[in-house]
Amino acid sequence: MHLPFGQISANSFPLINGGSEQAEYVFSEYGFILGALTRRMITSYVSVASKSNCIPSDCGLSQREAECIKWASIGKTDEEIGAIMSVCRSTVRYHVKRAGEKLGSVNRTQTVFKAAQLGYLGASKW
Repeated sequence: MHLPFGQISANSFPLINGGSEQAEYVFSEYGFILGALTRRMITSYVSVASKSNCIPSDCGLSQREAECIKWASIGKTDEEIGAIMSVCRSTVRYHVKRAGEKLGSVNRTQTVFKAAQLGYLGASKW
């Protein structure tokens, strides 16, 4: 199943003590139910994940890095972000650069995109 930002999800329903004949039977009889269950689980996961208001503790980004990226995602310049956060422009650049390194990005745009993919832009709490 395809999710936002090119993510792909799949579920597995292992058969106990069965070969390919049993798998064929189970799929032909219950395939529509298994498909519906898969869609329901993934839809529920996406719904819960998108409502998350916290940055995951294992994300590796500092609060300042995440805040700088969040402002950058709506088009603010380093100077504007600095004024909003009461820091100088070079500090903003430092935080954005460090966030990019942690996310494995090559530029500011990719940093913002990866942060969005990982759900860090909608988060407001730690």
